[in-house]
Amino acid sequence: MTKTLTMTSALALVLFAGHASAQELTYGAGTLDYTLLEEGGDQYNTLRLEGDLEITYDQFLLGGSAGYQSLETSGSASVNTYDAFVGYMPTSTLLFGAGVNGLAIEGDDSYSGYEAFAQFDNGQYGVAVRYERPLGQDDDLAVTSLFGRAALTPELAVGAVLDSLSDEDETIYYISADYDSGPVSARGFYHGVTEVDVSTFGVRGSYQVNQGFFATADFQQTEGFLGDDLSIYSVGGGYRISDTAYVDAAVGQLRGDGGEANMLRVGLTFETGNRKRLDASMSDAIRADFANGLGALVPDLGVGSGIFIN
Repeated sequence: MTKTLTMTSALALVLFAGHASAQELTYGAGTLDYTLLEEGGDQYNTLRLEGDLEITYDQFLLGGSAGYQSLETSGSASVNTYDAFVGYMPTSTLLFGAGVNGLAIEGDDSYSGYEAFAQFDNGQYGVAVRYERPLGQDDDLAVTSLFGRAALTPELAVGAVLDSLSDEDETIYYISADYDSGPVSARGFYHGVTEVDVSTFGVRGSYQVNQGFFATADFQQTEGFLGDDLSIYSVGGGYRISDTAYVDAAVGQLRGDGGEANMLRVGLTFETGNRKRLDASMSDAIRADFANGLGALVPDLGVGSGIFIN
Protein backbone atom coordinates (compact mmCIF):
# COMPACT_ATOMS: atom_id res chain seq x y z
CA MET A 1 0.00 0.00 0.00
CA THR A 2 2.78 2.41 0.87
CA LYS A 3 4.52 1.58 -2.41
CA THR A 4 1.37 2.34 -4.40
CA LEU A 5 0.70 5.60 -2.61
CA THR A 6 4.25 6.85 -3.10
CA MET A 7 4.34 5.92 -6.80
CA THR A 8 0.98 7.65 -7.29
CA SER A 9 2.21 10.74 -5.48
CA ALA A 10 5.31 10.95 -7.67
CA LEU A 11 3.27 10.64 -10.84
CA ALA A 12 0.79 13.22 -9.57
CA LEU A 13 3.63 15.69 -9.06
CA VAL A 14 4.74 15.26 -12.66
CA LEU A 15 1.22 15.53 -14.08
CA PHE A 16 0.51 18.60 -11.98
CA ALA A 17 3.73 20.17 -13.24
CA GLY A 18 2.56 19.69 -16.81
CA HIS A 19 -0.69 21.56 -16.14
CA ALA A 20 0.77 24.39 -14.06
CA SER A 21 0.85 27.80 -15.68
CA ALA A 22 4.09 29.18 -17.08
CA GLN A 23 4.02 32.03 -14.58
CA GLU A 24 3.86 29.65 -11.62
CA LEU A 25 5.89 26.61 -12.67
CA THR A 26 9.59 26.85 -11.83
CA TYR A 27 10.66 23.22 -12.06
CA GLY A 28 9.04 19.85 -12.67
CA ALA A 29 10.66 16.45 -13.08
CA GLY A 30 9.84 12.78 -13.05
CA THR A 31 12.16 9.78 -13.41
CA LEU A 32 11.62 6.05 -13.89
CA ASP A 33 14.92 4.17 -13.71
CA TYR A 34 15.81 0.45 -13.68
CA THR A 35 19.31 -0.98 -13.08
CA LEU A 36 20.41 -4.62 -13.29
CA LEU A 37 23.75 -5.97 -12.03
CA GLU A 38 24.87 -9.51 -12.80
CA GLU A 39 27.82 -11.19 -11.07
CA GLY A 40 28.36 -14.80 -12.01
CA GLY A 41 24.96 -16.38 -11.62
CA ASP A 42 23.70 -13.77 -9.16
CA GLN A 43 21.56 -10.80 -10.13
CA TYR A 44 20.90 -7.54 -8.29
CA ASN A 45 18.45 -4.92 -9.42
CA THR A 46 16.88 -1.68 -8.33
CA LEU A 47 13.87 0.27 -9.57
CA ARG A 48 13.48 4.00 -8.83
CA LEU A 49 10.47 6.23 -9.36
CA GLU A 50 10.81 9.90 -8.40
CA GLY A 51 8.89 13.14 -8.88
CA ASP A 52 9.89 16.73 -8.03
CA LEU A 53 8.07 20.03 -8.23
CA GLU A 54 8.79 23.72 -7.53
CA ILE A 55 6.22 26.49 -8.02
CA THR A 56 6.55 30.23 -7.45
CA TYR A 57 3.64 32.24 -6.13
CA ASP A 58 4.46 35.93 -5.80
CA GLN A 59 7.50 35.94 -3.48
CA PHE A 60 6.93 32.38 -2.26
CA LEU A 61 8.45 29.13 -3.51
CA LEU A 62 6.42 25.97 -2.91
CA GLY A 63 7.75 22.52 -3.62
CA GLY A 64 8.00 18.87 -2.81
CA SER A 65 9.07 15.46 -3.99
CA ALA A 66 8.16 11.81 -3.63
CA GLY A 67 10.31 8.77 -4.31
CA TYR A 68 10.09 5.00 -4.35
CA GLN A 69 13.01 2.57 -4.65
CA SER A 70 13.00 -1.22 -4.58
CA LEU A 71 16.21 -3.23 -4.20
CA GLU A 72 16.75 -6.92 -4.88
CA THR A 73 20.19 -7.99 -3.63
CA SER A 74 20.77 -10.72 -1.03
CA GLY A 75 17.19 -9.95 -0.01
CA SER A 76 14.48 -7.55 -1.04
CA ALA A 77 13.66 -4.14 0.37
CA SER A 78 11.84 -0.97 -0.58
CA VAL A 79 12.29 2.63 0.49
CA ASN A 80 9.71 5.42 0.25
CA THR A 81 10.65 9.08 0.74
CA TYR A 82 8.86 12.41 0.54
CA ASP A 83 9.41 16.06 1.37
CA ALA A 84 7.47 19.31 1.12
CA PHE A 85 8.68 22.87 1.74
CA VAL A 86 7.74 26.53 1.67
CA GLY A 87 10.30 29.24 0.84
CA TYR A 88 10.21 33.03 0.85
CA MET A 89 12.19 35.21 -1.58
CA PRO A 90 12.58 38.79 -0.23
CA THR A 91 14.69 39.56 -3.32
CA SER A 92 15.51 37.71 -6.53
CA THR A 93 18.83 36.52 -5.05
CA LEU A 94 17.75 35.49 -1.53
CA LEU A 95 15.70 32.49 -0.44
CA PHE A 96 14.73 31.26 3.03
CA GLY A 97 12.55 28.27 3.80
CA ALA A 98 11.59 25.25 5.86
CA GLY A 99 9.97 21.92 5.23
CA VAL A 100 9.12 18.43 6.39
CA ASN A 101 10.38 15.08 5.15
CA GLY A 102 9.59 11.44 5.66
CA LEU A 103 10.98 7.96 5.18
CA ALA A 104 9.39 4.51 5.21
CA ILE A 105 11.42 1.30 4.91
CA GLU A 106 9.67 -1.98 4.14
CA GLY A 107 9.36 -4.04 7.30
CA ASP A 108 10.54 -1.16 9.48
CA ASP A 109 9.02 1.94 11.05
CA SER A 110 8.20 5.18 9.27
CA TYR A 111 10.16 8.28 10.22
CA SER A 112 9.51 11.97 9.76
CA GLY A 113 11.69 15.03 10.23
CA TYR A 114 12.20 18.61 9.16
CA GLU A 115 14.64 20.89 7.38
CA ALA A 116 15.51 24.58 7.19
CA PHE A 117 17.49 26.25 4.39
CA ALA A 118 18.77 29.60 3.15
CA GLN A 119 20.65 30.71 0.05
CA PHE A 120 22.10 33.58 -1.93
CA ASP A 121 22.35 33.02 -5.69
CA ASN A 122 22.81 35.68 -8.36
CA GLY A 123 23.33 33.23 -11.22
CA GLN A 124 27.09 33.72 -11.43
CA TYR A 125 27.81 32.41 -7.95
CA GLY A 126 25.76 31.14 -5.05
CA VAL A 127 26.01 29.80 -1.51
CA ALA A 128 23.49 27.87 0.55
CA VAL A 129 23.08 26.15 3.91
CA ARG A 130 20.66 23.36 4.82
CA TYR A 131 19.92 21.87 8.24
CA GLU A 132 18.12 18.51 8.44
CA ARG A 133 16.74 16.54 11.38
CA PRO A 134 15.64 13.10 10.10
CA LEU A 135 13.83 12.06 13.28
CA GLY A 136 13.58 8.34 13.92
CA GLN A 137 15.44 5.76 15.95
CA ASP A 138 18.27 8.28 16.47
CA ASP A 139 16.57 11.56 17.31
CA ASP A 140 19.96 13.16 18.01
CA LEU A 141 21.08 12.90 14.38
CA ALA A 142 21.28 16.18 12.45
CA VAL A 143 22.92 16.94 9.11
CA THR A 144 24.25 20.42 8.31
CA SER A 145 25.18 20.94 4.65
CA LEU A 146 27.04 23.86 3.07
CA PHE A 147 26.91 24.51 -0.69
CA GLY A 148 28.95 26.78 -2.96
CA ARG A 149 28.93 27.18 -6.72
CA ALA A 150 30.63 29.67 -9.07
CA ALA A 151 30.44 30.11 -12.85
CA LEU A 152 34.00 30.84 -13.94
CA THR A 153 32.93 31.25 -17.58
CA PRO A 154 29.60 30.78 -19.38
CA GLU A 155 30.68 27.20 -20.09
CA LEU A 156 32.52 26.23 -16.88
CA ALA A 157 31.29 26.10 -13.28
CA VAL A 158 32.87 24.71 -10.11
CA GLY A 159 31.16 23.63 -6.91
CA ALA A 160 31.76 22.25 -3.43
CA VAL A 161 29.48 20.69 -0.81
CA LEU A 162 30.19 19.78 2.82
CA ASP A 163 27.95 17.48 4.87
CA SER A 164 28.52 17.45 8.63
CA LEU A 165 26.79 14.86 10.85
CA SER A 166 26.08 15.82 14.44
CA ASP A 167 27.11 12.46 15.89
CA GLU A 168 30.29 11.95 13.80
CA ASP A 169 33.68 13.66 13.68
CA GLU A 170 33.99 13.16 9.93
CA THR A 171 32.86 15.60 7.25
CA ILE A 172 31.69 14.35 3.87
CA TYR A 173 32.79 16.57 0.99
CA TYR A 174 32.06 16.79 -2.72
CA ILE A 175 34.08 18.81 -5.24
CA SER A 176 33.00 19.17 -8.87
CA ALA A 177 33.57 20.96 -12.17
CA ASP A 178 30.89 21.14 -14.88
CA TYR A 179 31.46 22.03 -18.54
CA ASP A 180 28.66 22.66 -21.03
CA SER A 181 29.26 24.05 -24.52
CA GLY A 182 27.28 23.26 -27.66
CA PRO A 183 26.81 19.50 -28.09
CA VAL A 184 29.35 18.62 -25.35
CA SER A 185 28.70 18.46 -21.62
CA ALA A 186 31.05 16.95 -19.04
CA ARG A 187 31.46 16.72 -15.27
CA GLY A 188 34.45 15.79 -13.14
CA PHE A 189 33.99 15.08 -9.43
CA TYR A 190 35.76 13.98 -6.27
CA HIS A 191 33.89 12.75 -3.20
CA GLY A 192 35.54 11.91 0.11
CA VAL A 193 35.27 11.70 3.89
CA THR A 194 37.69 13.34 6.30
CA GLU A 195 39.38 11.00 8.79
CA VAL A 196 38.21 7.97 6.74
CA ASP A 197 39.91 6.32 3.76
CA VAL A 198 36.84 6.39 1.48
CA SER A 199 36.78 8.39 -1.75
CA THR A 200 35.49 8.45 -5.31
CA PHE A 201 36.96 10.16 -8.36
CA GLY A 202 35.02 10.21 -11.59
CA VAL A 203 34.23 11.83 -14.92
CA ARG A 204 31.05 11.61 -16.97
CA GLY A 205 29.86 13.32 -20.09
CA SER A 206 27.54 13.36 -23.07
CA TYR A 207 27.63 14.37 -26.73
CA GLN A 208 24.55 15.49 -28.68
CA VAL A 209 24.89 13.63 -31.97
CA ASN A 210 21.90 15.36 -33.56
CA GLN A 211 18.63 16.92 -32.47
CA GLY A 212 17.35 13.63 -31.10
CA PHE A 213 20.20 11.26 -30.23
CA PHE A 214 23.00 11.68 -27.69
CA ALA A 215 25.88 9.47 -26.49
CA THR A 216 27.14 9.12 -22.90
CA ALA A 217 30.20 7.78 -21.10
CA ASP A 218 31.08 7.42 -17.41
CA PHE A 219 34.13 6.33 -15.41
CA GLN A 220 34.76 6.36 -11.67
CA GLN A 221 37.23 4.91 -9.22
CA THR A 222 36.04 4.27 -5.66
CA GLU A 223 38.40 3.38 -2.83
CA GLY A 224 37.38 1.90 0.51
CA PHE A 225 33.70 1.25 -0.26
CA LEU A 226 32.71 -1.57 2.13
CA GLY A 227 36.42 -2.38 2.37
CA ASP A 228 36.79 -2.81 -1.38
CA ASP A 229 38.21 -0.74 -4.25
CA LEU A 230 35.97 -0.46 -7.31
CA SER A 231 36.47 0.67 -10.89
CA ILE A 232 33.24 1.49 -12.68
CA TYR A 233 32.75 2.41 -16.30
CA SER A 234 29.81 2.59 -18.68
CA VAL A 235 28.83 3.75 -22.15
CA GLY A 236 25.38 4.47 -23.45
CA GLY A 237 23.08 6.83 -25.22
CA GLY A 238 19.58 8.16 -25.43
CA TYR A 239 16.90 9.83 -27.49
CA ARG A 240 15.10 13.11 -26.77
CA ILE A 241 11.40 12.53 -27.29
CA SER A 242 10.73 16.25 -26.81
CA ASP A 243 12.33 19.31 -25.25
CA THR A 244 11.27 18.03 -21.81
CA ALA A 245 11.49 14.22 -22.05
CA TYR A 246 14.08 11.62 -23.03
CA VAL A 247 14.87 7.92 -22.74
CA ASP A 248 18.38 6.63 -22.13
CA ALA A 249 20.30 3.43 -21.47
CA ALA A 250 23.83 2.43 -20.44
CA VAL A 251 25.88 -0.75 -20.14
CA GLY A 252 29.08 -1.18 -18.15
CA GLN A 253 31.06 -3.05 -15.54
CA LEU A 254 31.92 -2.79 -11.86
CA ARG A 255 35.35 -4.29 -11.13
CA GLY A 256 36.59 -4.86 -7.60
CA ASP A 257 38.91 -7.02 -5.53
CA GLY A 258 36.17 -9.64 -5.26
CA GLY A 259 35.37 -9.90 -8.96
CA GLU A 260 33.35 -8.02 -11.52
CA ALA A 261 29.70 -7.41 -12.33
CA ASN A 262 28.00 -6.41 -15.56
CA MET A 263 25.57 -3.50 -15.43
CA LEU A 264 22.54 -2.50 -17.50
CA ARG A 265 20.51 0.64 -16.79
CA VAL A 266 17.48 2.06 -18.63
CA GLY A 267 15.56 5.18 -17.77
CA LEU A 268 12.75 7.55 -18.75
CA THR A 269 13.06 11.19 -17.62
CA PHE A 270 10.78 14.20 -17.78
CA GLU A 271 12.20 17.60 -16.82
CA THR A 272 11.11 21.17 -17.39
CA GLY A 273 12.31 24.51 -16.00
CA ASN A 274 15.18 25.11 -13.57
CA ARG A 275 15.38 24.64 -9.83
CA LYS A 276 15.52 27.75 -7.70
CA ARG A 277 16.92 25.81 -4.73
CA LEU A 278 20.69 25.66 -5.16
CA ASP A 279 21.09 22.94 -2.52
CA ALA A 280 18.59 20.68 -4.31
CA SER A 281 20.17 21.11 -7.76
CA MET A 282 23.67 20.38 -6.43
CA SER A 283 22.42 17.34 -4.48
CA ASP A 284 20.72 16.06 -7.64
CA ALA A 285 24.03 16.27 -9.53
CA ILE A 286 25.88 14.39 -6.77
CA ARG A 287 23.35 11.56 -6.73
CA ALA A 288 23.54 11.38 -10.54
CA ASP A 289 27.29 10.75 -10.21
CA PHE A 290 26.43 7.31 -8.81
CA ALA A 291 23.57 6.43 -11.19
CA ASN A 292 25.64 3.98 -13.28
CA GLY A 293 27.22 2.10 -10.39
CA LEU A 294 26.87 2.23 -6.63
CA GLY A 295 23.39 3.70 -6.89
CA ALA A 296 22.18 0.20 -7.76
CA LEU A 297 23.47 -1.19 -4.46
CA VAL A 298 22.84 1.57 -1.93
CA PRO A 299 19.36 2.96 -1.15
CA ASP A 300 18.70 6.68 -1.29
CA LEU A 301 17.28 7.65 2.11
CA GLY A 302 16.64 11.26 1.11
CA VAL A 303 19.05 12.72 3.68
CA GLY A 304 22.23 14.64 2.98
CA SER A 305 23.80 15.23 -0.41
CA GLY A 306 25.14 11.89 -1.58
CA ILE A 307 25.74 8.20 -1.29
CA PHE A 308 28.00 8.17 1.79
CA ILE A 309 25.13 9.31 4.01
CA ASN A 310 22.64 7.15 2.15
